Amino acid sequence: MDHSSHNPEPSSTHPAFRTPMGDIVVFAGERAPFRPSALDQLADGTAVIAAGLATGVRVHGTPDTPSLTFILTNPQGQETYAAIDIDTYDEVFGVVVEKTKVHVRGICRRPFEDGPPYIQVTDVEPLFG
Repeated sequence: MDHSSHNPEPSSTHPAFRTPMGDIVVFAGERAPFRPSALDQLADGTAVIAAGLATGVRVHGTPDTPSLTFILTNPQGQETYAAIDIDTYDEVFGVVVEKTKVHVRGICRRPFEDGPPYIQVTDVEPLFG
């Protein structure tokens, strides 16, 4: 089956920040069963699980303090930013590369009151198939 023709259209972006709105549906909560919720409706610090295509992968920082950001887009075209900091970077190095499918666990972060949320990634695995 040819998947190359399935490129989800990006969702709307926040006009002030030109970043994804965080409208991706994630599974949220501290314990199973997790509930499906839009990321932009969750409180800062809520545990989340999501999956999708990683694009816009960028490495930041220095060799001593690396970090990584990417856009996570699900098959419905909903998207958010995801960030990996130095605490997780070494564990996931090489897993998140451009146009790979990934499954992430993390925490909803809302750094600005009127800005979009993002996922602070604590664990990531490749998705095959």
